[in-house]
Order: sequence, then structure tokens, then C-alpha cells
Amino acid sequence: MKTIYNTLVKLNNENSRAFDIIMLINELYFALFFYRLYKRKMACFSERLNIKGSQYRGIRLDASLAQQLYDFIACLHEKYMPPHRTDQKSIKRLLKKRACFALGVFDGQRMVGYGLIRFFFPKRAVPTTWVIDEYKGKGIGGALLTLEIDLIRESGFTVFTTVAKDNIVALNNNKKRGLRVVLETDSFYVFRG
Repeated sequence: MKTIYNTLVKLNNENSRAFDIIMLINELYFALFFYRLYKRKMACFSERLNIKGSQYRGIRLDASLAQQLYDFIACLHEKYMPPHRTDQKSIKRLLKKRACFALGVFDGQRMVGYGLIRFFFPKRAVPTTWVIDEYKGKGIGGALLTLEIDLIRESGFTVFTTVAKDNIVALNNNKKRGLRVVLETDSFYVFRG
């Protein structure tokens, strides 16, 4: 498993054509067998997002919100950036992919949180979250991650995620939600749940 994981990480980091082909096959698999199910589940995303304080609202992001996602990512001061290309063209393409569900948390018109569920063959999914600095500690990231994990599990998928060993907040968030470490590399833990 470690060899497969390291190979995929390397291909992704190199923006390899082989990784693009793997992702295309993955996209077709998900679109054929699971997209309709998830589209129905995502319709109630906003109602299910449970964050302290009622001023926040959740929206499933689509290509019409690409600019807001681009602006959100530009505001991040994170050591750990999203696992996808962050130029405007790539973001718009990501938001059109059926095997990726992008979720935005808004305070008024401003995006303050971002979650991404990426689905992989066979029945695996990776939830990820980011929150801009001034909104950290308000429960947005935790609520978003909980909802992502619930949606994944309700559909019979297995949750997988990688977390850098020095990302203490993410490590604790994953452990709190019942994920367990199944693989350790030099710099990451792989969680499953």
C-alpha cells in the first residue's frame, strides 16, 4: 500500500499525464455509478451544515463560483494548500468534475471555509477542509469535516485522508471523528475510517 500511495503522490506532484489519465478513469467510474446518489445528498448540504452561530450558510460550489473559490484560496496563508492546481482555469475545471464535490461556507457574500470531497475507485473518498485565518476557532472546519465524513459514510464509501505529521489541528480533527492511522510515511499519516 505504501508503494502505491507514494507513486500516486509523486505522479500528482509532478502534474503527470499518467495521473491525469488515472483521474479521468476515476471520474468516469464515479459518474456512471454514484453521481446521482451524491447529487441528491448534496442538495441538502446547507441545511445539514451545523456551525455555531446562524450567520453562516453552506453552498455546493459549481463553475459559476470559481472566482470566489480562487479569491478564497488566494487568502489562505496555509502551509498545507488544496490538493489541486489553484489557477483560475484549473479551479473552474475542478468544479465541473463529477468525482469532486466542492463545498463553500459563506458569511454573507464572503467565502470563509472550503471543503472538497474527492471520490476514488473503488468506493473511497477523501474529505479536506480549509478556513481563512480570521474565522478559525469558530467551528467551521470541524462542522464541514463532520458533514463531509457523514456524507461519505452514508453512501457506503470508505474515508481516506492524508495529514502532515506536523499539522496538529488536522490530526486531532481526524481522530475526533473516528478515523485511524493506517499508514505512516516520512512526513504524512494516512487515515481511514
